[in-house]
Amino acid sequence: MENMVYRLTHDEIRAAYQQGEEAVIQLFDYLSWELQTMQDQLQALQDQLNKNSKNSSKPPSSDGLKKTPRTKSQRKPSNKKNGGQDGHVGHTLEPVEEPDHIEVHVVDRCTVCGATLEDVEADDYQKRQVFDIPPVKIEVTEHQAEIKTCPHCNARNMALFPPDVTASVQYGNRVRAMAVYQTNYQFIPLERVGDFFEDIFGHRPTEAFII
Repeated sequence: MENMVYRLTHDEIRAAYQQGEEAVIQLFDYLSWELQTMQDQLQALQDQLNKNSKNSSKPPSSDGLKKTPRTKSQRKPSNKKNGGQDGHVGHTLEPVEEPDHIEVHVVDRCTVCGATLEDVEADDYQKRQVFDIPPVKIEVTEHQAEIKTCPHCNARNMALFPPDVTASVQYGNRVRAMAVYQTNYQFIPLERVGDFFEDIFGHRPTEAFII
């Protein structure tokens, strides 16, 4: 259901015409976006069909009778050792000047004499920064298009939804982008991509949406 194409009704087309030039431009923008979306999905399907055990995580048994020609590596041997080379600068974490969050851990009592330090101002702070991923969850945004009746001609007018909102319930562009990244760039099998979304976000998109 996620890839269902929304078909404009004649009433919606007339409503856009009655609302003037800007509404017509938005309508054509929507149609152009819809066409581009279908072209992208067609290309993704074609890329999926072209995958085999040599260029993806598919097992060799899925290649059928077609044999993939072997290619000889064009890389020339060198005298360099494997792994990181001498003089290579590694990427290490560096503290940032403006962290997203600051947690102050207070000293409320002297560790030597036991006196209270609750009203004593800190002399300094020793700082340590932790780089981590914030809690992730899928957010649901409801789009509501106004429907109004013209008091002069009694015509019903409905606002246009954003071009990428084409179904009553659907996943957004960021979910789609993450699915495409995992399948087309990382070559992760569809079932495992579905497992990832279910484990991390509590939602499992259909395989038709993922590809």
